[in-house]
Amino acid sequence: GSEKQPTVEKTIAAEKKQNQRTRPIQPVKSIHKTKLFEKNGVLEDSNLLSLYEQLKSKTIDTRFKALNSIAEMGETDHSHIICENLKSDNHDLKINSLRFISKTIPEKCLPDIYALLNDGRLDPEIKFTVLETLYSFPALDSAAVIIDRIEDPVMYVRVAAAKVMNKNPTSFVYAEIKDRIESGKTRGENIVHAIIDSKAENLINFLMVSDTFSYIASNYLSGTASDSCLKKYIEILTKRGLKSTAKKFENMLMEKKSEIRPYAAVISSSTVVQDVYGKLLFDKGYNHKAYKSCQDAFEAISSSKPSFVLCDLFLNKMTGIDFAREIREFYNPQDLYFIISSRQKDFTGKTLEKECRDAGVNAVMEFPATIPEIN
Repeated sequence: GSEKQPTVEKTIAAEKKQNQRTRPIQPVKSIHKTKLFEKNGVLEDSNLLSLYEQLKSKTIDTRFKALNSIAEMGETDHSHIICENLKSDNHDLKINSLRFISKTIPEKCLPDIYALLNDGRLDPEIKFTVLETLYSFPALDSAAVIIDRIEDPVMYVRVAAAKVMNKNPTSFVYAEIKDRIESGKTRGENIVHAIIDSKAENLINFLMVSDTFSYIASNYLSGTASDSCLKKYIEILTKRGLKSTAKKFENMLMEKKSEIRPYAAVISSSTVVQDVYGKLLFDKGYNHKAYKSCQDAFEAISSSKPSFVLCDLFLNKMTGIDFAREIREFYNPQDLYFIISSRQKDFTGKTLEKECRDAGVNAVMEFPATIPEIN
């Protein structure tokens, strides 16, 4: 018999759904207009100062719009305000000022960033954000100022430090890291694991002459390191012409790939955050697909459902709450678990309860979010 043809109504419905999947999602608009006045002989923008105050707003949309509006202005003559903000006791103001710096790269702020990193009272979240900000700079004069962070007691701080040092190679710093790896088993393991997890190619290439590094790396890669870390290590070995060693690790990779793992979708504008969640997810039994673009994530998730979505509160063009509303056009909260990871102390689960309920967000957690157990 002939195949049953779809009805016109079904065809139109299918096309409509496909168009929904690929339609552009709308970014949040900026709100800045210039209004100058003189203060101590310096022209200041009263509207800009108002925007900086809004970085502490208790309303999430106001804070997000202010942050984006300041960032869109680039590095003008207001970096002095940002540097003052880094000295504030307000956690969120520091986080948002660092986010601004990572978008605009004002080199005038580097001394204040280094001073902040050396503050012994810093909580791990701000230490991580400082390192993430330094990673956004094309180059630093020296990575020596952050060398101790590679031994931080917190895993995600170590990973961020490794990424910064990998981007800013110096023989002095790399030799010091090699000495630290070779000076003790536990100490060496924590450093090597951070270097592998951050896929730090320059560091790995330098350290391959060390038998201690190679031994620890081999044990980690054959054990709990993720597929993506193993792929990167094979790529480095192949570039160095170490074909037989690369083959050994390729066999390990084949074994790992034979494991069936559910996957999570991670949406973050930060490569450093993506690497941290890649490790945490793999440790919990998940693979992951990472997206910087909300549009790319929207199209992928609407076409193929992940086990759950893990999303930053502040993305490039919208908040995680706005993004959740878009995703809920395809999946309800019972079908797809949606977690927001927040570095804003003012905006956690209870303070965002109504907005999250309305948008279909299942949980808001402080960074790094707790990964759900596999059902």
